[in-house]
Amino acid sequence: MPTPLEVCRRFINLVETLNLDVKAYEEVLDPAFVAREFPNALNPRGQSRSFADSMDGMKRATEILGSQNYQVLHAAASGDRVYLEITWNGTLKNGKSLTAHLCQAYELRAGRIVNLRTYDCYEPIG
Repeated sequence: MPTPLEVCRRFINLVETLNLDVKAYEEVLDPAFVAREFPNALNPRGQSRSFADSMDGMKRATEILGSQNYQVLHAAASGDRVYLEITWNGTLKNGKSLTAHLCQAYELRAGRIVNLRTYDCYEPIG
């Protein structure tokens, strides 16, 4: 059985490659999965997403992103909790680049991610 950190890294890889295979996500995400994005420059009100909402968001991401990269700078795990510090770089299909610094907190249940809290700090766009 993979460690909680390995499960989270697998999830990051699926997102990074803009993978839309629901079955691949089902392997790492609990059916009750909730992702909570706290307010930030691109999403001033923040939002919560279920598994289905997250898959819809991935589909929209493939429509606007040409590519993206997640660089995990630091990782810590304690039991079924994982904490990641990440630098994210994305290139929009229009050629513009975005960079964000992320801190993410994961909670796992039975080897799958059930909760994700993400704190995204975007660099100025321009």
